[in-house]
Amino acid sequence: MSKPRKRRHATARRSSRPSARSWPAGDGASDPARASAASPTLAELKALITDDVLAELDLSLLAEASGQVELAIEHFERHPLADSAPHRQYLYEMRDLGQGAPGWVVSRWILQQAHRWMFLNQDPRLQDAVFLTLGNVYGDVDPEQPLGREPKMFVGEVMAMDWMCRQLALYEMGGLADYLESMVQPSLLRRADRILAWPRAPMSGFRIDGVTAGTATLEDLRTGERREALNIGRLAEGIGMCVVGRLVPLRCEPGWIFDSRPREVSDAVAQEVAEVGAGPRSPRWTGVLGNAVRDGELVWPLDVAACVTPLSSDMLPCRWRCDADAEPSLSMAVEICTNSLDAAQLSEHAAVLAGPYLAILVDPSVLSAVADRLTSPEHAAGWERLARNTHEPLCSRCLELAARCRVAA
Repeated sequence: MSKPRKRRHATARRSSRPSARSWPAGDGASDPARASAASPTLAELKALITDDVLAELDLSLLAEASGQVELAIEHFERHPLADSAPHRQYLYEMRDLGQGAPGWVVSRWILQQAHRWMFLNQDPRLQDAVFLTLGNVYGDVDPEQPLGREPKMFVGEVMAMDWMCRQLALYEMGGLADYLESMVQPSLLRRADRILAWPRAPMSGFRIDGVTAGTATLEDLRTGERREALNIGRLAEGIGMCVVGRLVPLRCEPGWIFDSRPREVSDAVAQEVAEVGAGPRSPRWTGVLGNAVRDGELVWPLDVAACVTPLSSDMLPCRWRCDADAEPSLSMAVEICTNSLDAAQLSEHAAVLAGPYLAILVDPSVLSAVADRLTSPEHAAGWERLARNTHEPLCSRCLELAARCRVAA
């Protein structure tokens, strides 16, 4: 376990500690959640990310810590790579949800902030998490050109996106607890849902026993206990499927949610993770997943579509937002909603399966386009059924669309 480090302010001086290991240290210049096939080279990034830009990113994070999302966006968009950064999508999502954002969404936002805080400050614990992750699930990649990337760029992408690395840094190495204690302001904590209890959540394995109306019934494979959890993603598709993740508490019904999208694994891997992950600071579960990757039982992708999802959904990739003037993107969004409506006509269970895809309605441009194109009288029953089988912030949007259908009748 990593030794406790001194807590730092978001504008703390960045570490220049060299790495003595075979992998190079990740470079803090790139945005924490940015990666694409057309990524610039490391040299190009260093030329773009000046001290002034880093100062703007610090100011953006300070604004986030107090819940001032508009101010956070203002500072963040002075980053020259902001347009391609998934983190901007999180900021826009929170702006669009406003003060009515469910508490669990706010808690997930704080989780993203904590990771970003560690990244921007080049927290040594994040470096430690990277090297533990590399040793477990990327042992077979070529250190000279890992997955076709420059080594430092690859390490930076693992820091930014990899699920195991983020879990280790935030939980086992204490990053989330430190961020909550030293950075998050009371005004934002009041909006969150039991986030102060999240740092104590252990990694475990779960079996999905059933799904109804936006809620999944899970069996904790360590304790045998059955819990009802909010279904905001693929849980509805996987009755009998096993996953690993952190189940965290909520005040709102049904009382539990995964802190981030869980990973689908075999029954045996889930059972072993449950057995070794009992302690909140035990990293032994990483070795179980590493063995599964080496044995070919588990695929471990490193890309935005696989690793980064919105705060309010575990189904859609983070880059789901649409430009109001981009007709192809809006048409695709409307098609997603059309398919969800068609599914809802079949049965209640089909509506449960389709519901998580409707997180796209959080985007105002999508909601407006759907209101224009999918609010004929014959759509009313479908929107009402989807509303019954989703959760906020989606339920009220479905009811709003159903009401438009009734007015059009």
